[in-house]
Amino acid sequence: MKRRAISYLKLFFKFAFAFGILFYMVQSGRLDLRVVREGFSNGPALMGSTALVFLALLMSLYRWGLLMRGQGIEFSYPQLLRYGMIGAFFNTTMPGAVSGDLIKAWYVLSERKGQRKTPVLTSVLLDRVMGVFGLIIVSASPLVIFGSTVWAVPALRAVALPMLGCFAGVVVFFAYVMLSGWGPIAALRRLAEPLQDYKIGALLLQAYDAWVGYRKEPMILVQALFLSVLNFLCMVGVGLLCGN
Repeated sequence: MKRRAISYLKLFFKFAFAFGILFYMVQSGRLDLRVVREGFSNGPALMGSTALVFLALLMSLYRWGLLMRGQGIEFSYPQLLRYGMIGAFFNTTMPGAVSGDLIKAWYVLSERKGQRKTPVLTSVLLDRVMGVFGLIIVSASPLVIFGSTVWAVPALRAVALPMLGCFAGVVVFFAYVMLSGWGPIAALRRLAEPLQDYKIGALLLQAYDAWVGYRKEPMILVQALFLSVLNFLCMVGVGLLCGN
């Protein structure tokens, strides 16, 4: 009886917190309900953009599940959906874009006792990195599709050069992971072994080993990157639908 009362109390405070944030956003002018009403009046655009947003969310959750599997952590998709929806709520309502990621990691660690923190946090961080990589690839694609037009316009050329640098960073990231067990790079890891004697050094080495451990299953990274690209293509579609 006591546990049930506590559960209901927690649920009440969760809803109160959510509605409190919405009330604050409306009162402060950060959320204009008139614009929301106009958007809801356009049925086809509303349904299409909603479908694309949910598709992007489902793909991003599947991507996170893949990355956790690369760390030896198995979760069913319904569990991922639960954690992901909680994280999406906090990403939307709380300041900063990483609050939901921290909440997801906290739920995983709190519900799976004995689970090491480093693999979970590595999967969450790499999920965010893969999202950025997907954005870079989608942003750089016009350089290939409309190359002559981009390079002919000085303003676009100024944006294209940094974008090419970011794309080179994606290539370097994948190359480093795949070659992390190779001669000189592996030797650098062995030279860092004395850091194990210090708490912070040990944590950094654990994070590094968890990161480069994906070289054993490279297709996980490839699939994660592909899902990230599809995710941002869905967001481009949402922008087109809402802008018309």
